[in-house]
Amino acid sequence: MNPEIAILGSILLSKGQALDEINLVPEDFNDLKLGRVYQALCDMRNKHQAIDALTVAAKLPNHSEDVHAWQHESITAVNVSFYAQIVRDESIRRELRNTGHSIVARSPAEDLDAVIDEARRNLGKLAESRTTGKIEYVSHLALGHLEVLATPRTYLKSPWDALNTAIGGFRPGAMYVIGARPGVGKTVIGLQAAYHLSKEGPVSFHSLEMSKTELLTRMYAMTSSVYLGNLEKGNLSDFDWKALNKAKDELGESNLAIVDKGTQTINDIRAHARTLQQNGGLRAIVIDYLGLIHDTIPGRKRYESISDFSMSLKALARDFEVPVIALAQLNRQSESRQDKAPALSDLRDSGAIEQDADVVILLRRERSDSDAEFEQTRMIMDVAKNRHGITGEMDLVFNGGCARVENPGRKV
Repeated sequence: MNPEIAILGSILLSKGQALDEINLVPEDFNDLKLGRVYQALCDMRNKHQAIDALTVAAKLPNHSEDVHAWQHESITAVNVSFYAQIVRDESIRRELRNTGHSIVARSPAEDLDAVIDEARRNLGKLAESRTTGKIEYVSHLALGHLEVLATPRTYLKSPWDALNTAIGGFRPGAMYVIGARPGVGKTVIGLQAAYHLSKEGPVSFHSLEMSKTELLTRMYAMTSSVYLGNLEKGNLSDFDWKALNKAKDELGESNLAIVDKGTQTINDIRAHARTLQQNGGLRAIVIDYLGLIHDTIPGRKRYESISDFSMSLKALARDFEVPVIALAQLNRQSESRQDKAPALSDLRDSGAIEQDADVVILLRRERSDSDAEFEQTRMIMDVAKNRHGITGEMDLVFNGGCARVENPGRKV
């Protein structure tokens, strides 16, 4: 029996009630004529019109003879959900073939990143449609969830005690956005967090602005306490070299993987994460910074691009079950305020960033008269959004000379 005809017959036999058990769209039907009939039946159901052989024949006079044949060929409406799954699966197979043909046709000439990204989006949509219609009641899930509650949460601690108190650490599957104006210290925060988390396992750090050489110089300053300016100028004492050799041993055991390609796409980030996961595991992903991710769709508006990147990073966190930490640039609005304090509305280019993030941390720096050097200033972390804990501000110390942010009273 043709499952598409069996669906229409089941709807007629059940006087329309079978429509409540299936979740198809007309495009799922291979026979476009049957798809249009299915849409007409859905419209009748939505308008609370009676559905049987006579009413449908009157509604669709061109199919008056077919209606009785469809009903006659369908023995029962009990298996309509099974018929619907067959139709949906066949629809997905057709779309898979179309996607494959599209990849073959476009790959010889078009930009590979654009082709791969479109294929990834299409395959993602097909994967989601494959699970459409699955109903899970709390009554079925509650017992198994007790095992989840009994398993200790593995939050990855940040280098900063006050932040750990506020957010509990970085939670696998969550997206963290750290926003600041240029020059405040986003990269310092991101690199220090990534290096600290890498002590728990492999971390993927994606730098779209700074080179590996620049980042490694900062990491040597961070771990050795040798003044960054001296490292960059090559003005090093014997004492500095001893500290650097000790730091070399520490860095030599690091699980931090750095990618410094300037035109990284979402697909590049995903592919690198997959490689790490398959070769020793993955504990976190850090992106510096979100606004520099390369868009493979030409002519797209900036707002649309950033919204897509934000949603993709959120999906990345859930798919790999690791925290994703995305650094983001803030617009100039905070500079016009009297207290210079940034707000969630200052996140640049898209409100989707605020919506998608589980936690948003806004950074600013203040210098008091008691500060000994310009490099050592007050760093304020404002947890402006937190789905899983408290919000509020905390004080840290920005030590620019050593390219790190420290807990008040002691170094990290």
